[in-house]
Amino acid sequence: MTLRKYIEEEPLRAYKVYKIFVIGLLFLFVIILSFLLNLVFKPLIIKIPSLVAVLIVSYFSYNLLMINPKAKIKKIFHFFYNSELDLYEVQWLSKDFEKFLGPDFEILYEIYNDYFSLRDRFSSEYAPNLSDYSCMVLPLAKAYEGVLKKILVRAGFINEADLQENPDISISRYFNPVGNNAIFRALKDQARDKTIPHVIYSTYQECRNLILHYDPYRDNRLKTIEDAEFYERRISDAIKKAYETFQKVEAKPEVETVKVKMMREKRKSRLIRPKISFRENETTG
Repeated sequence: MTLRKYIEEEPLRAYKVYKIFVIGLLFLFVIILSFLLNLVFKPLIIKIPSLVAVLIVSYFSYNLLMINPKAKIKKIFHFFYNSELDLYEVQWLSKDFEKFLGPDFEILYEIYNDYFSLRDRFSSEYAPNLSDYSCMVLPLAKAYEGVLKKILVRAGFINEADLQENPDISISRYFNPVGNNAIFRALKDQARDKTIPHVIYSTYQECRNLILHYDPYRDNRLKTIEDAEFYERRISDAIKKAYETFQKVEAKPEVETVKVKMMREKRKSRLIRPKISFRENETTG
């Protein structure tokens, strides 16, 4: 299998290949420079500071090369293969992510991609100028909500029956880091992932609740396409971090809790209405 086919089969691999390439390049840089320093400088007292300087330069070079890797990967791919790589679909084309979302994957994938259809349409030369481009963010916010619901099911906070019974269930409260310790207990690596609920919650509040609701006291419109693209990056990043964090959580079996069962029975009892026979009423009257 060629490298191109390996990447195009699952573009998520492009990030891994790029990271390995950067690390390998910097490692080669350190080896060559260390060899040259060894030839030029004989005293050990000069070699050690020089090697430390090389390592520091390598560290900052790595951070610099890893800033906005998407753009760099696309340029490198285009340079070698003279074709475009659609990295915005990276996460959604992952087989593991598809398995994670289950039967909802196809619908959420289509909704998510509606954003890019809108972006291309509004970016065209003859597109109308809008006073608010929040409509572009709507598909992303909807897909984001869908992913979070699947995460809550996986972590055992709710089950599919809850979603079926109450489609308007509030999911943001589960990720609210203030006063909710349950979400932190569900984390596999609490020391490493403890900031993720904050990211999920803040993104949900700012990119969904604030953007898609009217506020008479604040102008929260997205006045340019670039504003919408900013929120696209935020939502995509939050989805990525949420998935990478909660895929490590062991999936809870679909067991109907006593509370859910009681709620279901209560709802059913409310739906039962006494049958009124108009003929009996007529006879009685």
